[in-house]
Amino acid sequence: MELPSAPVRTKHGFTIIAPEESLTVATLYSFRKTLESRMEKVEHFFALDFKNIQRIDSSALGLLRNISRKLSERSGMLCIFNAIPEINEMFTITDLQSLVRVFPGEKEFDEAFEIFE
Repeated sequence: MELPSAPVRTKHGFTIIAPEESLTVATLYSFRKTLESRMEKVEHFFALDFKNIQRIDSSALGLLRNISRKLSERSGMLCIFNAIPEINEMFTITDLQSLVRVFPGEKEFDEAFEIFE
């Protein structure tokens, strides 16, 4: 099963992608291709809106770690907001928060980056 193209918008200089399904090995291909194609276009600041994500597996966590490292090498950044508590707990357990800025919601994301507009 392939993940349909996620809605994309921009805000505060970030490309915001809102995946619409669980991020698992079965659905990750299209999501990864969306991120990689935008990175090739010299976009280095991404935010992921997890409002529709109820489940994430280790393959998705690995992808987030790899993307974050690649962006960091290019002086970019990866942020996530609107993740449910269970997913935030996975971020804590796997120490993903050491690589990715995680915000409780879009409001907190806005507050952190609105000075750049």
